[in-house]
Amino acid sequence: MSDLLESVLSDVARMRKCEETDSGVRIRTTRVLPPFESLFVYAEETDDGPVVHDDGAALGNMISRGVAPHVAKRAILRQCSRNNISFDGRRIFKKIRHLGWLGAAVIVVSATAAAAAVEKKRAKGRGKIFADEIFDLLGAELGEGVVSRNFGYQGKSGRRYKFDLAVNGGDRLTLISAVSPHPSSVNSKYVALADVGGERVGKFVAHKGDLGRDDIALLERVATVTEPNELVGRVAEAV
Repeated sequence: MSDLLESVLSDVARMRKCEETDSGVRIRTTRVLPPFESLFVYAEETDDGPVVHDDGAALGNMISRGVAPHVAKRAILRQCSRNNISFDGRRIFKKIRHLGWLGAAVIVVSATAAAAAVEKKRAKGRGKIFADEIFDLLGAELGEGVVSRNFGYQGKSGRRYKFDLAVNGGDRLTLISAVSPHPSSVNSKYVALADVGGERVGKFVAHKGDLGRDDIALLERVATVTEPNELVGRVAEAV
């Protein structure tokens, strides 16, 4: 057993969730990355001394959720700057020459989780802007008072969902979800749309032409998938 592993085991005896890997001593933390991915931190001996790092967890998580690599790296660099730690283009890391490994681990974990969470919030913000754009298009076509935002509707399971937009056509209701090319967005919209329905309920998914074919195929099981300009005409026909 290496001296570093002994040190880590001593400091986190209560966790008992660490092991040696090719990337260093891996410790499971209590933090998670979006949507619910376990976050690990690593302590590793290098030629420049021991470091604590995330083994690329923040970057990998963000890219897997559809964030462009250059956008993800910018978000990570901002968090590293705020926490006075480093980013080598893949890993968030902190040298522990002058800092106990546990303190460095806390900083690295916090920055890793924060970087991923910040980009998730931004993705939600972009989704809201997209929904607002659709609202304006539908409002111009159908008139004021017909289109509702953040519409609450109860599914067959008894669970209540919030849909980005809804169009009340008297005896027919049309629910609209604005979807972004991120797994969390696609999955959450699919679950909600799969749980609602009926002869008088229409269901549409709007996207900007940036969804993958697999995502479109999945969503087409539960709704009509279309881009905004085509959506307006279809909804107008439905109501």
